[in-house]
Amino acid sequence: MKKLFLLLFLFILFPFQALSDEIVAKSSIESVIIYSDRAEVVRSANLRVKPGFQTIIFEGLPASIIPNSVRVSGSSTIQIKFLGVEIEDQFLESPSLPEIKKIESQIRELESEISKMSEEIDILNSQENFIKSIQSKTAEKASQEITLAKPDLLSWEKAMGFFESKLKEIKKSKIELNRKIDDTRREIDALKKKLQSITPSKPLEAKKAIVSIEAEKEGDLKLNLSYTTRGSSWSPLYNLRALPEEGEIEFYLFSKVTQKSGEDWKNVKVLLSTSSPSLETSPPPLNPWILDIYVPRPVPKGLMEEKLAMAPVREEIGVSIEYAEAEISETGLHLNFEIPRKVSIPSDGSPHKFPIDFSKLTSKFDYITVPKLVESAFLRGKIKNTLPYPIISGNADIFISNEFVGSTNLPFTSKDEELSLFFGRDEQIRVKYELVKKERGKAGLLGGRERIKFAYRITIQNLRKNEIEIEVIDQIPISQNTQIEVKDVNFNPQPDKKDEKGILSWFRKISPQAKKEITFEFTIEFPKDANIRGL
Repeated sequence: MKKLFLLLFLFILFPFQALSDEIVAKSSIESVIIYSDRAEVVRSANLRVKPGFQTIIFEGLPASIIPNSVRVSGSSTIQIKFLGVEIEDQFLESPSLPEIKKIESQIRELESEISKMSEEIDILNSQENFIKSIQSKTAEKASQEITLAKPDLLSWEKAMGFFESKLKEIKKSKIELNRKIDDTRREIDALKKKLQSITPSKPLEAKKAIVSIEAEKEGDLKLNLSYTTRGSSWSPLYNLRALPEEGEIEFYLFSKVTQKSGEDWKNVKVLLSTSSPSLETSPPPLNPWILDIYVPRPVPKGLMEEKLAMAPVREEIGVSIEYAEAEISETGLHLNFEIPRKVSIPSDGSPHKFPIDFSKLTSKFDYITVPKLVESAFLRGKIKNTLPYPIISGNADIFISNEFVGSTNLPFTSKDEELSLFFGRDEQIRVKYELVKKERGKAGLLGGRERIKFAYRITIQNLRKNEIEIEVIDQIPISQNTQIEVKDVNFNPQPDKKDEKGILSWFRKISPQAKKEITFEFTIEFPKDANIRGL
């Protein structure tokens, strides 16, 4: 009983020592896995632990942490038991981001410069007023001498010239200082906008992780803390460079990374993942398909107008580059791209561009034209995705050799799937589309029907020094009414393809400097005085 009271007394007298030793970890970020809408961060700390139960605290973690994502692991030469980890709120006296402090310091320096320039303008104003007062007195004295017929004109001229010269210098200096003040104010406004964009929504709030462990004896421990944060994303960017003479397309894959997690990633290993942790891992349940007779509720008068008035209005809201190819790996159902060297990505929301892969893909080049819509020929490259990974949907900049021709969006393309890429208009392929004939007349013995005959001509000229292949696409009308007939259809030459929607395709080879013509005609018959949609 005496021992029990002694233990209880010691517990009350020295509660902290009896429970644990507390260690504040000096940690750094080692690696980051970036997903499409979040990031998994791994922090590590090298610690010297004592025997027994103790807590290790990671302070200053970002407020964007998802609490249930926190995990701990470690390595040590001694026996360590991990007893648990808790996440608590931590309130800071000032924003913890170094980038925020840096911008705030820049703003203060610029505001100090404005104050100095304003003081210089005040001094110049005093000098200006002083010179003007002397100038006024000098002019008054000169006037008196002229009245007394004793003027020293040369002296007065020199004096007045000196005053004018000094006033011009002062005016010029004031204009220059005011211009610098305006430029500095614009710079301050830009920094304030940047500061606003990178400041977390709760700038004074952070998180801390409390890790409980038990060590069998004193020793070294490398402790890893991993957690997921919101506010980070990556997306693919492509550069596609067509080389028609070589029959190849140079394929450059980049990643665009942005993050506003609330902490800077300095000199870290980065892995880009195509998986989406936020998506459901199992299909949703299928609810019963119930049939019933719908009986609309009566809407009180004026209620519908009130709802329409309250309905929200939808609005449509309209880099740094570092080169080194990434390692590509496949994990389960998803791809991972590992940037081969450590990089730094500040929490400022700005895009950072990193190369992932470069390949040359064999391509067959030809042209395609839809002259009814655009009298131009477009260069087309047909490839098969022989890359070791599927092409993820993303924006692509298009080049022909070194000439930028535009941008497009690449669709998702599986491995070994074929894809057509378009590289813009070629002005050396001339295309002309002509309505040669449009004749209206009567049809039938009694004249109860009308007919219109159409004739078209398509001319294509190859001004290049090499033979080209081109696909020409056009159409003939399709009737959806038995009273409307499309008849007497003639082609020269016959189309290579024709579908049920009336879309026609011709595939032609054209020699250098040569021309090819395609002509076709048809007649439309319909009831007299009928209003035909589509004509």
